[in-house]
Amino acid sequence: FERRAVRLGIRTTGWVEVLEGVAAGDRVVTRGAYEIKLQASSGAVPAHGHAH
Repeated sequence: FERRAVRLGIRTTGWVEVLEGVAAGDRVVTRGAYEIKLQASSGAVPAHGHAH
């Protein structure tokens, strides 16, 4: 997981054109980046503040 600068183009409801910064075949995170960052640094995603 790495943060990248991108140049955006046309934006419509639910869609955004990415002009630069992402290559074909790259995997992109659009939601849940916080959980990925936590997992990468600690090896596990913490509970939601309570036990199950």
